[in-house]
Amino acid sequence: MGCCTSKVNADPVSTILVIGPESAGKTTLLRSVGRRCAGADESQPVRTMPTIGQEVEYLEAPGARVMLQEIGGCMAPTWPRYYDRAAAVLFVVDAAAPETWAEALVLLEELVGAVQKPIGVVLNKLDAAAADGVAARGLLGLEELAVDVFEGSLT
Repeated sequence: MGCCTSKVNADPVSTILVIGPESAGKTTLLRSVGRRCAGADESQPVRTMPTIGQEVEYLEAPGARVMLQEIGGCMAPTWPRYYDRAAAVLFVVDAAAPETWAEALVLLEELVGAVQKPIGVVLNKLDAAAADGVAARGLLGLEELAVDVFEGSLT
């Protein structure tokens, strides 16, 4: 297999939980990674609908199998049920929607207080005109939290 694939027939070795407020770009992240790993055409926009429940993408790289498991933003009260099974957590934030940052801050602080595993914060949609990664970093207090920060755009 290539660097990774979205078709794995065995149980995953590691689960990366993908969570964040509604419309932050979690499903787009999963589908974009799946497309890239499958060698599919990445020039076409990813079409998504809000996730009610979960979405899953399986990846395989030499020596590693991973399941990316997205739990919809509307399912935030259930997220803690998934923490024990996850090897790491990606928390996705829409950097172009400052009206969602207060909610994201509350959810992120709850996550950091509950999880003793690696946490990555993805500041998404930075190519949008309204995006402000510096302001998002400041309001979310990302410099003070024990998290890794990734910036980009999947739109």
